[in-house]
Amino acid sequence: MEENSVHSILEALSINASLNSDKLCVGDKKNKASYKEFWQMVKRGACFLKSSGLKQGDMVVIRGLQRIEYPLAVFFVQLAGGAVCPLERAIKDNRITEIMDFVDSSIYISDRKPKIEGINFIKMSDFYDFAVDDNEELNDFNFSV
Repeated sequence: MEENSVHSILEALSINASLNSDKLCVGDKKNKASYKEFWQMVKRGACFLKSSGLKQGDMVVIRGLQRIEYPLAVFFVQLAGGAVCPLERAIKDNRITEIMDFVDSSIYISDRKPKIEGINFIKMSDFYDFAVDDNEELNDFNFSV
């Protein structure tokens, strides 16, 4: 491999947060973030997940959206050491637990709570609110990108 090659999307985000800090990284109809802002959001979210008990290799099921919250949640999980199992937006609630059991997932992230009891649900918009809150302490968990 070349000496200057990038090995992951997270590494590219980290590099661009320094080199292109004010350039637009992601956006949707309501929100947008520069590379620097987005990288800070990703790190805050990863800190939240790690402090909530996410461990290296844990599987997290995420129901997809076409909003900034979706890539943000995916990168939170990856930076915290987890893996993502994406679900289509149109999936029925009864299939969610089947898939979570199949992939051995303990966390479900979505824009709406399913009508299912007993799952560890995190609302995607709450994640976003946490990630953009500059008052949230950004712990250093020695993330490797």
